Amino acid sequence: MHTNPEHLRQQPQPDGPPGVGLREFAEAMAARLPGWDADVRDLTSDVDHAAMAELLWDSAPLHSAFARYRLQEAAVLTGPGGARLTAFRTRSRDHVSISLLRPDWMPADLVGPGDHQMPMALAVDRDPVRAAAQVQERILPRYEQAVWRVRVRALTEAADGIAQASARWDTLADSFRDADGRSSTAGYNEGKAARNAVAWQHVETFLAHGHEVLAGVKATTTGADYLHGPISADLRQMRGIDSVLARAATMRSSYEDAASALAAAPPGTREIYLERAHRLRDLDGWRYADELSYSGAALARAAAHLTDRIGTEQPPADRRADAALTRSAPGPHRTTAAPAPVPPAHVPAAERRTR
Repeated sequence: MHTNPEHLRQQPQPDGPPGVGLREFAEAMAARLPGWDADVRDLTSDVDHAAMAELLWDSAPLHSAFARYRLQEAAVLTGPGGARLTAFRTRSRDHVSISLLRPDWMPADLVGPGDHQMPMALAVDRDPVRAAAQVQERILPRYEQAVWRVRVRALTEAADGIAQASARWDTLADSFRDADGRSSTAGYNEGKAARNAVAWQHVETFLAHGHEVLAGVKATTTGADYLHGPISADLRQMRGIDSVLARAATMRSSYEDAASALAAAPPGTREIYLERAHRLRDLDGWRYADELSYSGAALARAAAHLTDRIGTEQPPADRRADAALTRSAPGPHRTTAAPAPVPPAHVPAAERRTR
C-alpha cells in the first residue's frame, strides 16, 4: 500500500505526549538540564515550517520527515554556549523526537556533507525526567563532537588558506621587482595588500573558533600525548598560540574602535578612511596570519586527532599525567611518583617569507 505524502501533509500530527502538551514536556525536561530553557514555536505557516527545517542539523531522513509531515509546533531548547535542540512529534504517541539545531553562531556554510553521515535525531521517552537523562547521556555528547568537527574543519581550512595566499604571493612577488631587487610597479603593493586581506579573513576564523578548540585540546590531552605519540610534535608547535590569538584580538579591537570613530566623518571621506584603516589592519595582521599558518595548522591537526575524546568524561589532569609517566617509566621497579610532564620547548618554525 502506497502512502500519499500530500495526504500526510494535510493531516495535523500529534505534537505532545498523551496527557501533557509539548510546552509542558519541553519546559519540564529543560528544567532538569543545567543552563537550559525551552520555548515552543508555531509551525502552522509554510514559512515558519521551512525556517525550522533549515535549522535542522541532522541526517537526510529527518529533513525528509519535516518535508513530509505537517508539524503544528516544535519546542526549541537553548543551552550553554548557544547549543540548541528541537523536540517534536510525528506519528508515535510513545516517544518524542529530539534533534540538534545549528547553533545561532554557526553559519550554514560551515556545515559540510560529512556532518550528515550520522543520524543525530533520537526518540526519547515521553517522561521528561527520563528524557532529560537520555539527552544528557546520548544527545549532548553527539552535539559536542559535531560542533568540534565543524570548528576543527574551519581552522584547518583557515590555516590552509593563509598558506595558499602566502604561496601565491611568493610566486608573484618576483615579477614585480626590477633587476636590482626593488619593487618596480604599483602592482607590488596591491598584490601584497590582497594577500594581507585574504589572510586576515582567515585570522578572523581563528579568533572565532581558536580559543574553544585550544581549550578542548588542553582539556583532553594527556602527558603521554606530549611525551610521545602522533600529535606530540603538533603540541610542541602550537605552544604560544594562545598569546598569538590574544594579541590578534587586541589589535582587531583597536582597529574596530578606530573605525567606530570614523562614523562622524563626512560621507565619502569616511569610506576613504575606512579603506585605509582596513589596509593597515590587514598589514598589521599579517604577522599573526603568518604564525597561525604554522601553529594554527598544528592546533587543527591535534584537535582532529582528539575528536573521539570530545564529549566523553576525562580523568583529572594530574591523574592523566601520572598515568602517562607510569606507562613511560623505564622499568617495573619504579615506585616514586614522577613530576607532571613538562612539554618540550618550542621548536622554531622554518624560516618564512614575509616580503
